[in-house]
Amino acid sequence: MKKYLLIIFLLITSSGIADTSCGNSKNHLYNSYCYEKNKNYKMAIESLNKLSKYKDIEDFLLYRKIKLLSYRELKLKQIKNEIRKFEFNHNDSILMPKVQLIEAERMYAKKSYTILRTHLKKIRERYKLDSTDKMKFKYILARNSEKLGDEDKAFRLFKEIWIKNPSYRSKLVSKKVSSLSKKLKKEIKQKDSISRLNSLFKKRMYSQFILEAKKINSPDIKIKQAIIKLRKKQRKEGRILLIAISKGDFISTGSDSKDLEAKAEALYQLSLDDLKMSKDNSIIANNLQLILKKYPNFSKNKDAAYLAARLFTLDKNHTKSKGVYEWLIKTKSQNYLNDAFWGMGWSEYMLENYEQAINYFSTLERSDKIYYQAKGLYWKARSLEKIGDIQRARNIFTKLFDNYKVGYYPYLASIKLGIKPKSKEEYLLSKGISNKLKDQIKLLRLSKANNKSRREVSSYIKKRINSANFSDYFNALESIKEFNMLVRLSYSYPSKTQYRYPKAFTRKIKTNSENFGVNKNLILGLIREESLFDPSATSRVGAMGLMQLMPATAEKIKKELKIKTTQSTYNSNINIKLGTYYLSKLIDDFDGNLFLAIAAYNGGPANVKKWLVRFEGLEDDEFVESIPFKETHGYVKRVLRSYFYYISTN
Repeated sequence: MKKYLLIIFLLITSSGIADTSCGNSKNHLYNSYCYEKNKNYKMAIESLNKLSKYKDIEDFLLYRKIKLLSYRELKLKQIKNEIRKFEFNHNDSILMPKVQLIEAERMYAKKSYTILRTHLKKIRERYKLDSTDKMKFKYILARNSEKLGDEDKAFRLFKEIWIKNPSYRSKLVSKKVSSLSKKLKKEIKQKDSISRLNSLFKKRMYSQFILEAKKINSPDIKIKQAIIKLRKKQRKEGRILLIAISKGDFISTGSDSKDLEAKAEALYQLSLDDLKMSKDNSIIANNLQLILKKYPNFSKNKDAAYLAARLFTLDKNHTKSKGVYEWLIKTKSQNYLNDAFWGMGWSEYMLENYEQAINYFSTLERSDKIYYQAKGLYWKARSLEKIGDIQRARNIFTKLFDNYKVGYYPYLASIKLGIKPKSKEEYLLSKGISNKLKDQIKLLRLSKANNKSRREVSSYIKKRINSANFSDYFNALESIKEFNMLVRLSYSYPSKTQYRYPKAFTRKIKTNSENFGVNKNLILGLIREESLFDPSATSRVGAMGLMQLMPATAEKIKKELKIKTTQSTYNSNINIKLGTYYLSKLIDDFDGNLFLAIAAYNGGPANVKKWLVRFEGLEDDEFVESIPFKETHGYVKRVLRSYFYYISTN
C-alpha cells in the first residue's frame, strides 16, 4: 500500500514541479506551450492572455486558445463562443480553415452529424486546405459518413488514408478499415495492399512494411524488402533476394512486361549496391549496359545509362562513356539531355579532341538552365585555351563574368581574368522592422524557445507573406537575424540576391577569421552551404551546427583548442571556432588550395589525397569535375559560388 501511495505522490509532485518550472520564464508564449505539454490547459490559456497587447496577432492567440480548449473538452460551450468570436473578428484570417476544422470536431463530439455534413461541405467550398488540414478533413468526413450510415463512403475514405498516409492515426484507421471491410464484405484488394506498402516504404516505416509484406508475393515488394535489408546493413540477405529475383525466382505477376521490369530492377539495385563496395567502376558500368541491352523497355534505362556513362568517365574510359552519352542524346532523354551534351564535351576534352568538345559545349549555351549555360561557356573557353585561341577564350570568360552575377563558373572566370569580383547589385543594409510587422516579429522571437511553438508560429508567419509584402518581411527577418527562414523564403519570391546570401554571424566569423587566418567570405560561404545558417542543424549522419561538424571531429578539435568538452557543439560561437580551425588546418594541409581544402571538408582529406593520385596532372577546375562523390562534387561548386558572391559584395 505504501508503495502505491509513494508512486501517486511522485506523480503528483513531478507534475507540480513541471508546471512550476513552466511559469518561471518571462516568455509567456514559452510558458503556454510548456503548460500545454504538461496538460495544464487552464494555465496555458492564462499565459496566452498575457500576450493580448499584441493586437496584430490576435487571430493566432485566439486560435491557440480555441485549440487548447478543445484539448480539455470539445463539448464545452466556451469553445463555441470563442469560435464565433474568431469568425466575427478574424473572418479573413489564414487560420480560419484550422478553426473551422476544430468546429467540425466539436460538432462530431456533440453528435450533430447532419449539421456537420453541411459544415464540411462549406469548408471544402470556401477554403484552400494545406496538406495537414486536408488529411484532418478527410478523417472527420470518414467518421461522420459512418455515423450517418454511409458506410461505403466511410470505408472508401478510411481506405484512402490507410493507403496514402499510413502514419496518420494509424491504429484507429487500420481498425476502421478492417472492421468496415468485414461488415461490408469488401476484401482489401492486393493492389491496395501493395499501394499501402509503397507508401510505408516511401515514408521509411520499415518495421510496419516488413510486417505487412509477408502476405504479399509481388516481386516489386520483394525488391523493396531487399533494399531495406541493404539499408539495415543486412547486405548478404538483401543481395541473395535480389539475385533470386533477377533470375526469375518469383511468382509471376501474370504480365511478361512486369516480370521483365522486376528482373531489370533487381539487377539495377545490385549495381547500385556494388557501387558501395567495388573499386572498378567500369565493371559496374558494363553491367548497367547489359541491363539496357537485355531489357530495352526497362523504366529506368535512362538512369542506368547516365550512371554507366559517369562511371566510365570516372575510370577515364572516355571512349566508352561517349557511346553511352551519345545514346542519351539520340533518345532525347529530357532529364539527362544537358548532362549528356556536357558528358560528350567532357569526354572529347579529356581525349584532347578540343574542336569536337567546343561543339558540344556550345550546345549548352542554348540550355534553358542558367547553370548549364555558364558551364558550357566556361568549358568552351577552356577548350579554346587548349587550342591556343587565347583571345576568343578571354572574350568568353569576360561574357561569363559580366552576365552571370552569382555562380561557380563566373568565379572561375574571374580567376582566369584576374579580376576581383564586384556585384552589380548594391548590398543594402536592412531597413529594419516596419511598424505593421512588429507584433508578428515579436511572436516569432518568442517562439524560438520551444520547437512546437517555433513550427506553428513559422507556419503562421509564412502564410501571411505574399507577393505584395514580402520585402517588408524579408527586411524584418534580416533585422532579427532569422537567416535560415529568410533564405528559404527568398526563393519563393522575386527577391534581391542579398536575401538569398545574407551576411550572418559577421562578428563571430570576423573574430575567427582573424584568429585562424581564413578568409571571412569563405567561412560565410561554407556556413551557408553546410547549414543554411541554422545553428541547430543536424544531418542524417549526425553532423552538428552551423559548420556541420561530426561529433568525433568536434571533440578532437576541442581538445586541441583546450575547450571544455561539456560546451555544446551547437553553440554558434563554439561551432564557428571549431569549424574555422578545422578548415584552416585543411587549407594548410593542401598548401593553400581552396578547391582541395573545401573538397576535404566534405569528403574527407584521405579521399582527396586518393583522388589526387587517381587524377594526377589535372588542373583545379578539371579536378573538381572529376570528383567521384556526387555530394562532394556539388558541394565544392556551391561553396565557391557563395564565396564568389560574398567576395563581390565585401
